[in-house]
Amino acid sequence: MKKSKFTEAQIIGILNEQIQQDQKVAEVCRKHGISEATFYNWRSKYAGMTVDELKRLKELEYENARLKKIVANQSLEIDAIKDLLSKSSDARTKEHGLAHLKKQFRMSHVRACKLVGCSRTKKYYRKRMPAKDAVVKSNRTSHRNKP
Repeated sequence: MKKSKFTEAQIIGILNEQIQQDQKVAEVCRKHGISEATFYNWRSKYAGMTVDELKRLKELEYENARLKKIVANQSLEIDAIKDLLSKSSDARTKEHGLAHLKKQFRMSHVRACKLVGCSRTKKYYRKRMPAKDAVVKSNRTSHRNKP
């Protein structure tokens, strides 16, 4: 969407100017370099508002968008948990549950781990070599170093 060259405070000032000075719309539009259609669009959008009310409206719209995002995320998590519980035969272990959530719901690894209740680092854990293999390898290297 194209950004207006007027701020919302300036738009409200232009609308109030037309009302308070009882000027014709054409005169106000010519003075500020806007079309009459733009003026009427502004009037339908900002009619009777003050600058403080407009700021409050913007804050409420931002808060509303944030809350909608939270609700959508929670709804997705609820659906994922319900699906995981209904398919308990497929998701016997946490690893199977993780794979199912990541594939079916396209969740990130971290988010799926939170829902399943496992450590997110478990995926990256690698077992260390048993102690006897380490001794054998150290013996091999020590024989090579002798002349």
